[in-house]
Amino acid sequence: AQAFVQKHFANLSVAVAKVENDLFGKNYDIIFTNGDKVEFDKKGNVTDIESESRGLALPQSVLPANVVQYVKGAFPNAKVTEWSKDGNKQLVELNNDMELVFNAKGKFLRMDD
Repeated sequence: AQAFVQKHFANLSVAVAKVENDLFGKNYDIIFTNGDKVEFDKKGNVTDIESESRGLALPQSVLPANVVQYVKGAFPNAKVTEWSKDGNKQLVELNNDMELVFNAKGKFLRMDD
């Protein structure tokens, strides 16, 4: 988790780092001073990334290549503002309020309302 933050968010300052316990174990949250947030599971795998910085895009380096490629092709003027992994699905929110669902390998499945 620390290596991920240093690699992709080196230019941001950490405001809060906390551990949360839920039914599935521990989760680790990193909240930056600009409001952006990254969540990790107990193994240190990224499960959720949110940009709260006035709708700015997430760094493309944090997103799976297939997701980046699809969004660029289908929505060239949109920016990814949130990415999460939910089981075997990836959920993506764009700055135009569209929500996209991809499978675990990054294949587009559908748009959600």
